[in-house]
Amino acid sequence: MFDWKELIELSEEMIAADKCKEAHWRCAVSRSYYSVFNLNHSRLIQANRIGTDRESKHSKVWLEMAKNGTAAEKKLAAGAKRLLSARIDADYYAEVTLSFEDADQWVRLAKRLIIETDALP
Repeated sequence: MFDWKELIELSEEMIAADKCKEAHWRCAVSRSYYSVFNLNHSRLIQANRIGTDRESKHSKVWLEMAKNGTAAEKKLAAGAKRLLSARIDADYYAEVTLSFEDADQWVRLAKRLIIETDALP
């Protein structure tokens, strides 16, 4: 089975590349988000807290954690929603400039959220 944490590793490699450009930074932010999202999506499905339907998976994951989760899950969901917003900007809005510093900040947030996810029961 694929390990979603590999996406955060890829993100770190993308922003560390010598000839890094904004496209790398955008991809790094996007992949970082999906690492956090998929780890939590899988965890909630295994706990029977959400269904497996494909409709609005993103909002269901973060809403379940924000409404019905522990304090740690609520905190994690808040950070993930911020990361989702950055991912949407990176994936869809060319007019939004993304710097190395921005990408690095979002990748570091994703790494922290993965650590928080791993600490959940």
